[in-house]
Amino acid sequence: MHVGQFYDDERFQLMFPRAFEDIPYLRNLDGETVTPPPADGVLPVGTRVRIEEVQFPTAQAVFGRPLMTARYTTWVRLRVAAGRGDTTLMKKAPHILLLPASLATEQRFSAWLESAISEEDPNPWLSSLDDDVRQGVLDKRPVVGMSSRAVLAAMGPYDKKSTTHVEHEGRRRRGQVAIWQSKKNTWRVTLVDDVVIDVLVNGKQADVAPQAEPDTPPTPSTDDAAPVEEQQPPAEPAASTDAPAPQAGAPEATTAEPSSTTPTEEAPADHAVTQ
Repeated sequence: MHVGQFYDDERFQLMFPRAFEDIPYLRNLDGETVTPPPADGVLPVGTRVRIEEVQFPTAQAVFGRPLMTARYTTWVRLRVAAGRGDTTLMKKAPHILLLPASLATEQRFSAWLESAISEEDPNPWLSSLDDDVRQGVLDKRPVVGMSSRAVLAAMGPYDKKSTTHVEHEGRRRRGQVAIWQSKKNTWRVTLVDDVVIDVLVNGKQADVAPQAEPDTPPTPSTDDAAPVEEQQPPAEPAASTDAPAPQAGAPEATTAEPSSTTPTEEAPADHAVTQ
């Protein structure tokens, strides 16, 4: 998870699986997207968290939230461990995970949340990975040799996925192409037999993270094979300027803003970050 300041409110930390520049949930009077300050770090996969509150965007909740924040989306307030792995010492600042406004059903809500944080500890799986693959997951970048699970852990939900045929190991193979697009980078990852065989960023080979971000948005790479199937994962963000209706079965939201203080004593954690 990318992590950083929660918009202009320094009391809280924001968590999101994609770069903050791609968060579309706040707009000004001219209809322009207002994004949070750039993320200042990454919350590694395997970091323990505890869900303290799920606050749906009811009328009362929206009224009680700070004006220049993503008021019309669901907030999940978390306590976050001070480090990855087997530790229960929590950070002082509350963390807020924003959920996409497109999660209109209880099933989609549950699927998205379970893809972001899980009751299953991913650290044993993470420790079993090769060093370069594990570092790619922790750095949030795809590398050749990753499995599809590792790619999703590193990059979060893809924007587009298609089935195609590629030349691999001297013969034509059936594979999949997953694409992640942001304002500054377009990642194109090709998998065969559930293993990454090729990584392109902005149309160029990349086994490492790009050294510098371009000043202008890149032109997406062209997939010369017609996609057989495209699917949007439940985690894909969708911009919305209207307050979504509360999900079926949603608990009543509180009207007060989250407390700016969090106990610092040791406390058990119920979930772990998986992206």
